[in-house]
Amino acid sequence: MIFSHLPAGFIAAYITRKIWRKNLSQHQVNWLYVVGGLAGILPDVDTLYYYLIDSHLSHRELITHTPILYVVICTLLYLLGCLFRRRIWQSLSVVIFAGAFSHLLLDSLNSGIGWLHPTTNLIFGLLSISVLADGWYGQYLLVITLLIELAIFLLAGNIIFWARYKQRQGKIIVAVVSSLALIFLAVALYNISPQLYVRDPNIYYGDYDHDGVANKSDYDIDGDGINNITDLDANGDGQANREKVIASALAMTDVYYDRTSKSYWGMLSRFGFLSNADVVTRSYDAAGIYLYQELEHDFANNHSGYLGTPNDDQFANSVHNIYIYCQHQGLLQTDEAKAMPGDSLFYSTGGESADHLALVVEKVGSEMVVIDAGFDNEKVVKTSSAVVSQKFGKVIALGKILP
Repeated sequence: MIFSHLPAGFIAAYITRKIWRKNLSQHQVNWLYVVGGLAGILPDVDTLYYYLIDSHLSHRELITHTPILYVVICTLLYLLGCLFRRRIWQSLSVVIFAGAFSHLLLDSLNSGIGWLHPTTNLIFGLLSISVLADGWYGQYLLVITLLIELAIFLLAGNIIFWARYKQRQGKIIVAVVSSLALIFLAVALYNISPQLYVRDPNIYYGDYDHDGVANKSDYDIDGDGINNITDLDANGDGQANREKVIASALAMTDVYYDRTSKSYWGMLSRFGFLSNADVVTRSYDAAGIYLYQELEHDFANNHSGYLGTPNDDQFANSVHNIYIYCQHQGLLQTDEAKAMPGDSLFYSTGGESADHLALVVEKVGSEMVVIDAGFDNEKVVKTSSAVVSQKFGKVIALGKILP
């Protein structure tokens, strides 16, 4: 959910109005509807911390995305209202809680929030349920969430329209038009859903070895005593890392390409578009090898050559930084003929560092078949390394990240 939290907060305030509007003037009621909308976006104030200060944790892992925070704040505000006999404070506490809680519920439609904080730092949502994550719900998650967002906007608009206009005919027309718009968008989104990449949040926020540490922060996610980067089966599912990396990359074929390289707060990425480095990083993520973990660890020991710091949200999504990591770890080879499926190819149009990246998925004779985001300006493609070189320069090295 990106845009619908404000109208959802308003709707939550409207639904609970019989609880809080008693003995208030219409002017006060109207202002509390506004407060409800603002409370709907209140938990996302932590995105400022994420983008401006530290991107180590997802903003949904911060305390602003936990129900306990709003239970405590709103309970205190309500009790103060009772103590000082301020009805407006009591109403305000209900509205703020309703708006903030609507935000937490919507965020739980996908990766989730810290429902059990402070007993655990793990986050939970509908996709924490494997039968949903692996089934149609996970497959069409972007379509479902976008439709819910539109439905929330339309419902909020209808509530406001119905409150201001009394003509029954006009209300019916607005309701019918809203329903048709929702149906039209549902069909359109369903048709383009195969071109949108949906990642399984359990890969990042789950806890495969049940040690209380989220996978993305765990250097040994299957608990076998072997670090992910050197484990031949990092997530312990019985399938070799290389096979999982290749399968994940192949599944990205025909997904829309993010030409903004995750600029503008990663907006296109949120809608399922893939940047150039995503092909490699997310394929490795699917196998339980989190390159941002490795880059962060390497940066702590040797920061030379890196652009930015691990606190930057796109630090590990930089082709240059992935190249520097491989260089520091002795994982670069210059003989392209030694590339194997699952390896990374670094391209450069000039200079000593790489500015483009592709993942090898097949070797036909001496020719490397790769999955690439960027060669085609519209979609991720499966093509030959030689074809990619025509646009992005020669292969300057291959990255042998997999053991």
